[in-house]
Amino acid sequence: MNSNEEEHKYLQLSDEYASIETSSINKLTLDEVFELAGGMGLYQWGVFALVGILSVFSAEAISMNFIGGSQDHWCMIPALANISHEQQKFIAVPTDSDGAYEKCLMYQLDYSQYTLEDFLNWNRSVEIGSETTECNHGWVFDQSTYVNTIASRLDLVCHRSGLVPLISTLFMAGTFVGSIASGILSDKYGRKKTLYAFVILKLVTGLLNAYPFNYAWLATTRLLMGVANASVYLISFVYVLELCTTKMRAIVGVMGAIDFSLGFMLWPVLAYYIRDDFLLQLAGTLPLLVAISFWWLLDESPRWLSLNGRSEEAEEVMRRISVINNSPFPEDFVFDVASHQKENVPTIDDNKKTVLDLVKSPLMLKQSLILVIFRLTDGLMYYALSLNTESLSGSVYVNTVISGVVEIPANIAAIFLLRWRVTGRRLTCSLSMIIAGLASIVSIYMILRGYGLANTIFNMVAKCFVTIAFNSIFIYTAELFPTEVRCIGAGVASSLSKMGSMAAPFFGKLLSVWPALPSVIYGSMALLSGLLILILPETRGRPLINTIKEADAR
Repeated sequence: MNSNEEEHKYLQLSDEYASIETSSINKLTLDEVFELAGGMGLYQWGVFALVGILSVFSAEAISMNFIGGSQDHWCMIPALANISHEQQKFIAVPTDSDGAYEKCLMYQLDYSQYTLEDFLNWNRSVEIGSETTECNHGWVFDQSTYVNTIASRLDLVCHRSGLVPLISTLFMAGTFVGSIASGILSDKYGRKKTLYAFVILKLVTGLLNAYPFNYAWLATTRLLMGVANASVYLISFVYVLELCTTKMRAIVGVMGAIDFSLGFMLWPVLAYYIRDDFLLQLAGTLPLLVAISFWWLLDESPRWLSLNGRSEEAEEVMRRISVINNSPFPEDFVFDVASHQKENVPTIDDNKKTVLDLVKSPLMLKQSLILVIFRLTDGLMYYALSLNTESLSGSVYVNTVISGVVEIPANIAAIFLLRWRVTGRRLTCSLSMIIAGLASIVSIYMILRGYGLANTIFNMVAKCFVTIAFNSIFIYTAELFPTEVRCIGAGVASSLSKMGSMAAPFFGKLLSVWPALPSVIYGSMALLSGLLILILPETRGRPLINTIKEADAR
């Protein structure tokens, strides 16, 4: 079975649930049973609150802004250890063409022959004509912003500085694996068991990752954290949606994204008060111990139980839901959903389509290419703007909080725009990405003119609108692909988004090539993808296409 099909199986099932007609009161669809059990009642909101805590602690990628934060550093000179940092740099560190102290070079002098008085009255003319050499005794790290980071613990600076963003890329690679693995495992073993298996994995790897004994240890634990983090978020998202009625899914789904945004804002607050990477990682991991206690409060998804032939267990859960929602079933109600669903819902196993079917017809090829470009861009731009707030003018803590805050109105706007007949799916995705691209292009002028605050503002505008695009394209993609390739198409597009996010951590390094280069790249890509999406048809309020032939005839 194709792994991308498994990852997005719930998309197809959700669509099919909404289309089944009622044949009798004793053969209701699960959506109709949920309505009979009180709709979106106390039970669902309680589960949403509990599982929402897991979503809050799923913004783990943002922790690298602080755990992997950049500290000013210079060569360590043992003979100068007892004088101030400024005096150390003045005595032993050469300057570059701009007058800034070098971070990776030192004068090649024997400082042990000088006295403390010599150091306190140092004249830099002593070093005129002296050769320079690379740091051979390690580095001294400024601790005014961060006490410790993974860079200072493992000396990931100078020629090893590229290893810091690689840690973020490995985390993103883990999310790629987790997005696929969680779909396969949760479909096979159930939502609840799989969710808690990954919660435990996230807890264990988070604790192991807290202290980086060496780079291999750090890289491995961070990769596994990415697997667990994406799995916890995705399964939580699916689990909550499967407890909701059709009309509430879009709202509850976006509310889950708001939980993620709250976690996004939580990290800089924690980091502001906890300046040590070890303690900060513990603070972001230990709350999962509380989440483990939720096991006794959560039921397995009745949709999953029903579709896997466990109708008695599904009935037990549904009756418990109806009681908690104060809407008990009639005494003569017979729970006969499972057989009815199996008669009407096509299974994933019956779908013999492959990835190649996405490119066999000219229409599908065009549609697939446009969506791939769009998803690659939204993944790259979202995380490039999120992970590189340290390069903006002002405090990295304030900038990261603001970057999270702008997501909340963006998520609310996405709900309204997707449902509004004027914008619908296509124009919402297009306009949001175009505006994000324009904001990034305008920021180029601000960067080159040195307008730091204005550049920060335009970056936040870009972040706000790319968030709208990021959430909206998920729904639009599911509606564009025909039912027989919907899971495959959505999976491929989602995978490309993850690949974009894997490249995002290295965009901070492009600043040294040309400060405006990152904005040029993702700003141009956003404009292109925003315009290309206009070629595709609108799907708001239209019936879902079932086959590729129907799509070609549209």
